[in-house]
Amino acid sequence: MITTNGSRAFFYADGIPTKGLWLDIDSLTDWDGIKAALAHGGYIPTDEDGEPDYDGDILVADAEGLAKCFTGSNDIFDLDGFTECEDANGDTDAKIAYMDIFGDWDGDRFDETYRGTWDSDEDFARELAEEIGAINREVNWPYTCIDWEWAAREIMYDYCESDGHYFSNY
Repeated sequence: MITTNGSRAFFYADGIPTKGLWLDIDSLTDWDGIKAALAHGGYIPTDEDGEPDYDGDILVADAEGLAKCFTGSNDIFDLDGFTECEDANGDTDAKIAYMDIFGDWDGDRFDETYRGTWDSDEDFARELAEEIGAINREVNWPYTCIDWEWAAREIMYDYCESDGHYFSNY
């Protein structure tokens, strides 16, 4: 599981993974802030005014939290995608679960498919059955006779789960 205690990433320059630093990126919205931090650390050059003077590649060797979902092959980091996802409504853990299931971030699809959190497929099936009016929990029978494990297996053809977060498949 990915840690969600803030998003951090190890940014580096010149293709040398030891030439960089860890940054908390929850508040960064553009590459200028990353370049400024790398310049302040002495990892990239600055101009006579102390501003970053670097046009090379800035890569990510590792990331934590939501940022982990936006690192790709060849140490590329999708800062625009990260910023869009971070700014979207929803719990960070739910967003990470969404990315775990669906791969790419789509805020509209997240809003349409996210159902919530449950401790088990059986709990999810029970609550869904009550929500759609398929069962009345106040009536003991047949509620107490339902095989919720089987019911959950059946309903999970239309839903998916990651780390207790449930999403519809359609």
